[in-house]
Amino acid sequence: MNENVLKEVDKKLIDYIINNIFPMYRDVDDKSHGLEHIYSVINRSFDLLHNLKLNLNHNIVFTIAAYRDIGRIINDEEHEVVSAQMFLEDEFMKNYYKSDILKLISEAIEDHRASIKYEPRSDYGKLVSSADRNHNIIQPLVRTYQYRLKQSPDSPLENKIRESYEVLKNKFGKNGYAENVWFDDGVYKQYLVDLRLLMENYDEFRKRYIEVNLIDENNLSTLKKTKKDNL
Repeated sequence: MNENVLKEVDKKLIDYIINNIFPMYRDVDDKSHGLEHIYSVINRSFDLLHNLKLNLNHNIVFTIAAYRDIGRIINDEEHEVVSAQMFLEDEFMKNYYKSDILKLISEAIEDHRASIKYEPRSDYGKLVSSADRNHNIIQPLVRTYQYRLKQSPDSPLENKIRESYEVLKNKFGKNGYAENVWFDDGVYKQYLVDLRLLMENYDEFRKRYIEVNLIDENNLSTLKKTKKDNL
């Protein structure tokens, strides 16, 4: 985590989350949403806080960003709802925050997904939702590949690449459901420009996808031949 987080968030809160919440992310099946991703969103949240001079409570922002994906250890598809419920059942949090703040945080956790059909209910939800968006074009290429390795490990590589391309086009392309963010310091806007430029040419997209995921196509060809010979 960056220095702003460590300096501006209550040490008692940081220590609790580091020792009790972060270790739970080891059980998240989707490694693209593991602890490294959590750190990234926390740091991005605080970058936006400072760059846009937002008047928000830093302890609350940290808690939302740290807790929002923990429900993936139980239910990946509805993780935002599960995460909010786990937060509300946390005895430390119930003693640390007043009831109105508990409600605000749980709502912001539920509201963080880019695919929600409504506007987040608070600026806290808008901030963490914005911070949760990709801002480096390598991230979505890796995350979509990792997801397909988990869901369909035996599907052909070309299928994985094409499916990833279509998902990203639907999400980040013109009129895509993640086209807009609530708070942006220019980083996300530039990310969209760069990703859309890459996706204008499928062959270039495929080449970059192979590179960033360290896929050895020659080795894949050898494996396919070996399997065929063993039939």
